[in-house]
Amino acid sequence: MDTITRRLPAVLTAVALAVLLAWPSITGFYSYNDGYYNGIVASACISAVLTISLNLAMGYGGMLSMMHTGLQLLGGYGAGHLVVKAGAPWYAGIAAGVALGAVLSAAVLLISLRATYLYFGMITLAANLIVVEGGKEWEDLTGGLNGIVGIAPGGLSKTAFYYVVLAFLVLTYIVQRNLVRSGVGRAAMAVRESPDAAAAMGIRPATTKALVFSIAGGLAGLAGALYALQLGFINPDVGLLDNGLVFFVGLFVGGIGTLAGPILGVALIALLVELIKDHARYTTLILGVALLAAMMVIPRGVVGTWGASRFGRRPDREDTDPAGGLPDSVLPPPPPGDVRPSKGAVWSSTSAASRPWTASTSASAPEPSTASSARTARGSPPPSPASPGSIRWTTGRCWSSARRPPATLGRSRRRASSASSRSRTCSNSSRSWTTC
Repeated sequence: MDTITRRLPAVLTAVALAVLLAWPSITGFYSYNDGYYNGIVASACISAVLTISLNLAMGYGGMLSMMHTGLQLLGGYGAGHLVVKAGAPWYAGIAAGVALGAVLSAAVLLISLRATYLYFGMITLAANLIVVEGGKEWEDLTGGLNGIVGIAPGGLSKTAFYYVVLAFLVLTYIVQRNLVRSGVGRAAMAVRESPDAAAAMGIRPATTKALVFSIAGGLAGLAGALYALQLGFINPDVGLLDNGLVFFVGLFVGGIGTLAGPILGVALIALLVELIKDHARYTTLILGVALLAAMMVIPRGVVGTWGASRFGRRPDREDTDPAGGLPDSVLPPPPPGDVRPSKGAVWSSTSAASRPWTASTSASAPEPSTASSARTARGSPPPSPASPGSIRWTTGRCWSSARRPPATLGRSRRRASSASSRSRTCSNSSRSWTTC
């Protein structure tokens, strides 16, 4: 049963991909208005591209972005200007939209490196307003309030462009997946949790943020270019924050900080909007209620809640005991006389003629005495072993058999004395060795 439930997301993903590939054929066979339904799915795929971009910035980068609708507008302007006014092919317009989105994102981030989460969000909000107002006032370039019309992917039918949009969605998901699982993605998540701690580990927070936010901006520009080519026009209303509500709701319903969450969330929201199209004036109200309900019932989103349950947890994420002890290559070289127990094995010193460290299984080792365990639980070191090869048992801390600090010293002074005498302590709960 557990195997079936763990494979369920992969099976559903394969079924959904097959349905998307066959969608034009399905609508052409069962409906006379197949262009309408193909356009709905294509628009949902474009929204999923923008939501993935928002997920990279907020979910993995920890940067509150209120300018993604403005980035979408800028990408649409880039594609529309090249295709309509410059006569360039449609793929050149897509490249221009990606470049404009990435450049604006990098510029906004560079002027707000020291801004924290909320203040950075306010800066991005200001940038979004600047893009929208610039689109309204710069009539020679953007067409003003009317925008740019007549944007079309020359030589491609609506069905062919549907598959182009689907291909870009798959490519965007692959970019997100590879970025998150790369060193840059892990560095971004470390910076998200604590920039100071990440900097102490050798990570450059400014460079990491700039790289992740620029990639997110490029994907938002890609969504804008595809949006303009899909609908055939672009105007300043696309950049309004009201249009961004769909992306935020889809991100939080699907699961922020998850790979498949943005796609699933946008699919659910697109289905909801289509079901309530006869009551379009209540769309904002219904989306707001859906967002509030999702944050109260499933704060991690659908994908996040499933992954945190026992059905969605992968075997490699379960807390299983290792088969053996840690290899010598990852352990620090112990000083002479140290005793280091590990899970399933107890280390003891041997003669200089043999291997420096040997292991004997804990099953053959003597059980700890009640008095020794009580002393260890109170924080005092256990008694010294009778011989260099004897075993020392502790519950949370082990002391070396080198010179031991006196028990009368304070806690901090005992630590300092331990460090001066080259003593080492270990944490049995995390099974990792640290030096105080």
